[in-house]
Amino acid sequence: MIQENNKDPLLYLDSMIDAVEHILTYTKDKKFVDYQNNALLQDAIHMRLQQLGESVSKLSIELR
Repeated sequence: MIQENNKDPLLYLDSMIDAVEHILTYTKDKKFVDYQNNALLQDAIHMRLQQLGESVSKLSIELR
């Protein structure tokens, strides 16, 4: 059974922007080696990427 999502798509778009802004903040002035050597940074970025993916998945096909 397909469940329709009746929430305002702007809520999901806002969540996506929020996730990207956090990732940009976390990675400002960082090099890839910083990411590789910092489990906390990795976890924070992965969490925000998951948030981004979940928000995208809830958008209608037309908005994707």
